[in-house]
Amino acid sequence: MIMRIGFRVDAAKHIGTGHLQRCLTLANYLKAKGHQCIFYCRDYGQGFYNLVLSAGFQLEIIGQTTIGNLPKSEKDWLGISIEQDSQEFIEKLKVKTIDICIVDHYALDIYWERIIRKYVARLVVIDDLAREHECEILLDQNFFPNYKHRYDLTTPLTTIKLLGPEYTLLKKEFSLFRSLRNQEQINSNRILINFGGVGNFKLLQKVISVINRVDKYDYILITGMLEKEQFQHLDSLVANKSNIKIMQSSSNMAELMNSSSFAIGACGSTVWERFCVGLNAALVQVADNQRILLGYLAEEDLIDNLGDCNNLSEDQLFKFLSKLDFTSVSYRQRRIKIMELVDGLGVVRTCEKILELSNV
Repeated sequence: MIMRIGFRVDAAKHIGTGHLQRCLTLANYLKAKGHQCIFYCRDYGQGFYNLVLSAGFQLEIIGQTTIGNLPKSEKDWLGISIEQDSQEFIEKLKVKTIDICIVDHYALDIYWERIIRKYVARLVVIDDLAREHECEILLDQNFFPNYKHRYDLTTPLTTIKLLGPEYTLLKKEFSLFRSLRNQEQINSNRILINFGGVGNFKLLQKVISVINRVDKYDYILITGMLEKEQFQHLDSLVANKSNIKIMQSSSNMAELMNSSSFAIGACGSTVWERFCVGLNAALVQVADNQRILLGYLAEEDLIDNLGDCNNLSEDQLFKFLSKLDFTSVSYRQRRIKIMELVDGLGVVRTCEKILELSNV
């Protein structure tokens, strides 16, 4: 049975691109199985949805919204009420029905789900925040002390719960490069730096100031989306440095991770990409919702914790890089541990469960 599967997900400077990227990973797998995937997104006028169109998927804009000041909470990400968002989505569904709705959005909660369930037969929710949900499948790929039980009291008993890193949604190239990673590449001198799809100009300036002074490494710095003038300014800061390469984005992140020996980045979805290919990293918190995960991963000795990006000083980062020895025994042991957590096949396991819904 060929199904029409709708994704309700947004991307913007205040939201980031991680939610959209993991939905695209799911959609690519489902498309390869012959199913039609449609993306239903709210337009914030920032150009992120070219990612959907360039991947060959249908894009339906359910509404246009302008966000003024940066929202203080994920609950305010929409810029409108949940009632308005759900009604605008429903109007699209009345034109073309879908068999399954997959939603990945911190601002859309159980209230939204109860409204939408009247118009879709099956609902799949992707979450990271242990919120209350009403759905057929709940996916949370995060690693916490109690990750197998985070949703015991917040979802119906009938909900299929896909919990933990074994369900991490990664592009297929990560599992491919995982098998290719070898000792020669691990001993390379490259550090990969990336803090997400949306650039943090202030943090990037701080990082560039430091790596300009630590010449013993080669660096690839992926800034994320920035204003043109901001990127040009950062580029000018490293123009005379042959060991620093700067770019806004990359279509071959798995290859870059595979050929690097260490990473500096955010505690977002790229955590699991690094784990899959065995790339050790020092991470910073760039959003409030990353704090708990960052702390636990450090507690389990799976990453180095550089703390909140707003509190990270140039002196702190300089001292860290100056003392860094990613060939040490401890880092080699850590590499084994992180690769055991994520094998890169989570999208296969997840899609198998989603496709089983067609038989329900």
